[in-house]
Amino acid sequence: MRVPMALNETTLGHAVVSNRCYIPIYLWSVGEKISPQNVVQPGQKYKEIFRRDPKTGGVALKITTDKDGLYTSAPQTVFAYNLVEELVWYDLSDVFGDP
Repeated sequence: MRVPMALNETTLGHAVVSNRCYIPIYLWSVGEKISPQNVVQPGQKYKEIFRRDPKTGGVALKITTDKDGLYTSAPQTVFAYNLVEELVWYDLSDVFGDP
């Protein structure tokens, strides 16, 4: 029988996006709500603790090379994850082209 462990910041881990481009990238954390735009400069990282969205279940980190690209249908790379008990399911895909 599998017993779920108590989840905390240490056991959850983080979703991490590292900008290895020569230009800034723009990132939004999207679940039921959309975070403000995060600007990740070359050589910097964005990270958030894996979390479960109470309404949608999953979270999508949407990344563009265009400022405000989430709202202009710019090409996006999407790092989506879903936290189920102590397991993390994830997917990486592009939409609207390849940023």
